[in-house]
Amino acid sequence: MGKKVSYKLLEEDTISNVSEPYTEYAVIEHSNRGVSINYLNKISIKYDITPTEWAGFMGISTKSIQRYQQQENTLTATQTEFVLKIEQLYKIGKEVFGSTISFKQWLQKPAYGLGNKIPEHILNTISGINLVINQLLRIAHGTLA
Repeated sequence: MGKKVSYKLLEEDTISNVSEPYTEYAVIEHSNRGVSINYLNKISIKYDITPTEWAGFMGISTKSIQRYQQQENTLTATQTEFVLKIEQLYKIGKEVFGSTISFKQWLQKPAYGLGNKIPEHILNTISGINLVINQLLRIAHGTLA
């Protein structure tokens, strides 16, 4: 079984001491309910993620994000999944590298364990985010390949 992890998802819901597959079920459950644009804003502030970066992750324009903010909309299931997975990614990255700044610098450099791809270039799909998360977990456990 995988390493025990604890992730905080949504305002008050905490998933503690669960294996990673169960965390994925929680992401699906929360994605189907959607999160408000305010939640995206909280994650943006916590991890210094710009609207341009969010637009790149989710495959939408910055104008769409601004419209969501003005109308205080709830994000779609797909958009919510990106928000939750990016939150998970940044949480793990910060733990592995010690700071968000160091993690963001790592995201911009070719990663050996990702076939020398630049991690930030594959964050526009959930599969890409999962690959980067898996690479971070390998780094955390000392297995780089």
